[in-house]
Amino acid sequence: MEAEFIIKSIVGIGSLLAEEDKPAARCSGKSLVAFILQHFFLSAGVQDDNDSQIPQWLRTLVSQMKRQENFRGGYARMCELAPCSSNHLCRCFRKYYDERPCDFINRERLKYSLFLLHETDCTILEISDSCGFSNLSHFYHLFRKSFSVSPQKARKMGKCISGSI
Repeated sequence: MEAEFIIKSIVGIGSLLAEEDKPAARCSGKSLVAFILQHFFLSAGVQDDNDSQIPQWLRTLVSQMKRQENFRGGYARMCELAPCSSNHLCRCFRKYYDERPCDFINRERLKYSLFLLHETDCTILEISDSCGFSNLSHFYHLFRKSFSVSPQKARKMGKCISGSI
């Protein structure tokens, strides 16, 4: 399904270039790059159960934390689900995934926020809240740091690409 979307996007960009609509083609190209980065590179930090050295409880926990009802709860929810102390959880997360649990949680929240920006008409405040960010300013800061654009601009770019296909 992702490959089909990418192919349709490339065809759409090609037709925009043929029509000499360079601004729309450029916007569509940027949106396609953002989509590819989101789907193929942002989750590179946490592998999906490929490493046999990772304890089963930690793999299960990571899988559970990818669900919205859990990543909304943040680190506190992760600690509730973990069968160990918070200190041990942090050590294991660092050891096996080379990142902090809160970085993983924020990445999952941001991926979901990008999906909501492109697929819904919810306000940015509603999206921030539904992703588990209690502070809108913090959401904007993390979003800009991860995607190099504001949420509003990301939404406009997403609408540009979906309108060209």
